[in-house]
Amino acid sequence: MGEETRHQATEDLAGLLRVPVTILGDTLRRASSGRALPPSQGQALSQLSAEESLTVSQLAQAQEVAVSSMTETVQRLEAKGLITKTGAEQDRRQVRVAITAEGRYRLKETVHARDELLRGRLERLASEDLERLAAAAPVLWRLARLDSGIWPRIPSRPRRPRSRESQSHENPPRGTY
Repeated sequence: MGEETRHQATEDLAGLLRVPVTILGDTLRRASSGRALPPSQGQALSQLSAEESLTVSQLAQAQEVAVSSMTETVQRLEAKGLITKTGAEQDRRQVRVAITAEGRYRLKETVHARDELLRGRLERLASEDLERLAAAAPVLWRLARLDSGIWPRIPSRPRRPRSRESQSHENPPRGTY
């Protein structure tokens, strides 16, 4: 396949996948709306579920958000009893956060509700479609830039170049999640 043909094929595929992937993602986020965690809180808890504790800065970097935004997320999680903070309150760089038993329960509950919604939809598919999806699953994990072997942690997102820096079309390396 020539470069121009490959480019057109990937452009067409991106347009074809964008709508169902977006809608499916939105549907999964709304699953268990009564007890589901907002995405930012769920991602923070997921990251914390794989570590003993992390700093707010580490969480912010993993989710590619400002430290001030992560501080707000951490405050909300702490108010719900889903995390605990330890360390020197005078130096916020030294404050570490850890998931509580209730946080693990809420995260598990959210994931279970989303899995159940997806399972219900999968059960309505033909066996051939299930086989195709199973074969495509590793590709979807790579497309999302995730390593299924170390889930549930969230990937560190690549650093975005500043406008003054040269813009490269290469994908920067991703950290583990």
